Amino acid sequence: AGMKIARPDLRIVAVGGDGDGLGIGGGHLPHVARKNVDITYILIDNSIYGLTKGQSSPTSPLNMKSKTAPYAYVEEPLNPLAMFLAYNASFVARGFSGKPKDLKHIFTEALKHKGFSVLHIFSPCVTMNQQVTFKTMNEIVKPLPDDWDTSNRLAGLEKALDTETFWIGIVYQDQ
Repeated sequence: AGMKIARPDLRIVAVGGDGDGLGIGGGHLPHVARKNVDITYILIDNSIYGLTKGQSSPTSPLNMKSKTAPYAYVEEPLNPLAMFLAYNASFVARGFSGKPKDLKHIFTEALKHKGFSVLHIFSPCVTMNQQVTFKTMNEIVKPLPDDWDTSNRLAGLEKALDTETFWIGIVYQDQ
């Protein structure tokens, strides 16, 4: 946000993971979203602290075993999509690293958006998280319908809270 204030002519893109974006630094995002600072934030979510050798993260699935939860993770995982919609972010999208063509469209639209745009990109960690794989994700990932109304925040929240399907695309946008 400080960079955008100092240099409003720049397009600012920030990239973070589920741990630093929703855990360690999670307190910063609600304020940037509600102030609608013209920044694109890419949240790469692998549901684990992979670089620190497999600790559970804020988005680790319930009952997942990890080095910090050897008997299973007992906390309900955070829902980034629902959180960003609740924060009143003006552009909220979700993608899956296993669908790169879909990601290209989402990235392009996020960068064109004037205001705070956030992309929640799920990318399974094939080393530290054996519970969630590309194969299991491909079974539940579905694109939002072609006639999806991106102006309907409540409908976006319903899709975010759907635990059976992992909806991808632009969930909400208010220019």
